[in-house]
Amino acid sequence: MDRPYLACLAWGVVCSASRDLRVGCQNPPRSVHESSAMSDTTCNLDQFKAGQPIRCTITKEPRAEDKSQTIARLMRHDPAMAKSLRKAQRGREKRMIVYTRGGRDWYQRERCGKILRVKEGESWTMPFTFQIAPDLAAVATFLKIESA
Repeated sequence: MDRPYLACLAWGVVCSASRDLRVGCQNPPRSVHESSAMSDTTCNLDQFKAGQPIRCTITKEPRAEDKSQTIARLMRHDPAMAKSLRKAQRGREKRMIVYTRGGRDWYQRERCGKILRVKEGESWTMPFTFQIAPDLAAVATFLKIESA
């Protein structure tokens, strides 16, 4: 094996340049804290303590659906938003139509209303936990995160 390829394996990664055995890695791989997604907010997220309320504002609307879903999931951590989602779910459960067909109960369920929207300028407050830190870091380019 070529020496740069072994060096890449020693670092625990196989970079695209090391696939071609003639050309190896010139630079060691970046650590988790230096990755592009976390570089903007590493120090920003490190300043928060567990349980501290933070305020997030959407500064730019993401184009990718997975980023929008991540932001929507984070928005559901807002206590007021969670309360309204629970209330809407209870209402849909009460208005569910049950009818008999073929000797068994059938349920006609109401469609969910879109309570939260991932749009530029939307903001919410939620308690910071270390479990949501990777999600916040993944969408940090679209959010402004500050203490509440």
